[in-house]
Amino acid sequence: MKTKSENIMHIPDPWYRLDNAGKIFTSVASDKMTTVHRISVSLKQPVKITPLRNALKNIIVRFPYFRVYLHKGFFWYYLEETDRIPVILPDTRSPCRKIDIKRKGTFLFRIKAYNKRIAVEFSHILTDGTGSLTFLKALITEYVYQAFGPYDKSTGPEESTYGIFRPGQKPDPEESEDSFIKHYNRDAPRPVKMTRAFHLPYKREAPGIYNILTGIMPLEKISGISKEKKVTINDLMVSVLLAAFQEVYFRHHQSGFRKPAFPIRVIVPINLRRLFPSRTMRNFTLYTAPDINPALGKYSFDEILSRVHYLILLGNNRKSVQPDMARNVRGERNLIVRLIPRFIKDILLNTIFNAVGETPNTSSISNLGIVNLPDRIAEHIEGFDFIPAPGPKTKCNCGLISFNGKIFISFGRNIREAEIEKHFFNILMKMGIPLKILTN
Repeated sequence: MKTKSENIMHIPDPWYRLDNAGKIFTSVASDKMTTVHRISVSLKQPVKITPLRNALKNIIVRFPYFRVYLHKGFFWYYLEETDRIPVILPDTRSPCRKIDIKRKGTFLFRIKAYNKRIAVEFSHILTDGTGSLTFLKALITEYVYQAFGPYDKSTGPEESTYGIFRPGQKPDPEESEDSFIKHYNRDAPRPVKMTRAFHLPYKREAPGIYNILTGIMPLEKISGISKEKKVTINDLMVSVLLAAFQEVYFRHHQSGFRKPAFPIRVIVPINLRRLFPSRTMRNFTLYTAPDINPALGKYSFDEILSRVHYLILLGNNRKSVQPDMARNVRGERNLIVRLIPRFIKDILLNTIFNAVGETPNTSSISNLGIVNLPDRIAEHIEGFDFIPAPGPKTKCNCGLISFNGKIFISFGRNIREAEIEKHFFNILMKMGIPLKILTN
């Protein structure tokens, strides 16, 4: 939220406080934990760089809270607005690399282009997947207008119908608010502490190497199977991921791998904008974490699916998310914590995130849902791709996004072995779902 300078130090105006999640991600960002996620769009024709530059120049002013640099205060980091425009970079084979957030004059996101692809990579310091997708939709819409000319609005729907931000619109002040602070319940109890989870027993690749594999499947076929089983598409995908990890666990266990039988637990993000009235374009996501315990024996797929369905139902509501939200906000607002110098906060938050965010979880799967665009824009697009940020302990994470009747399922892994992806797609193909595979 934009404010005036504080008494404790001089801060230039305009500036923004980091949101509650952004404070944590600033402290944990590293070569291994980059905090950078990526959404890309594949076009039907090669990208025209000059129209893309013009589109970025026009649309960036609509997102002043993204057009910022990170600065160090004595007690906290803060975000300072700039009038500069990011440089469009050539794309590389290894996405989601660390952004040097501590270097002066560095944006917390990138725009990349190569051949027929345009990608945005955002640090979670700045926003979550919803904010990133909103930005990309605005950028690609303006790009189409710059490259191919605007259409007569009398012949098509307004962009606002599709949630597309346009140049010339005045940003709503609520877009830059910290909705965690606005909506947390100060009386909520502490969350239940989670145990350590099973982690893949493979050595990580060198920092910067992030192997990507994307499967493209017909959305109608997956939707039909979900309806048949009376679950959501999200339930189905989470269950398939847990089943894939279970296959890897028991294969290693039977071959002499004797790591203790920790639960296999998968993070499933919850878009809190669906539970609370919020227009924020910053982070507003928490998680539910369905699990299975291999110490109890091997689960059938139907057992996993039933468990996942009800655990997600139990976790995806206002009351269930309040303990985690309150814990995070209480820590930030504690007077003693506020008076601790920033460099000490970095150490403390890093330790807390490792204990709460990485150690208790085996993997993550995030679904951005269906991307809807006006026909005038959609006719230039082949598809989208969503790649979650790498994790030092989770090692293999999954992102889903759907467009034009297809679901794009992307795995990002910082290990060489592709066992999880192999089992995941094998399970779906055994259900009769056709598959097309792409890699980086």
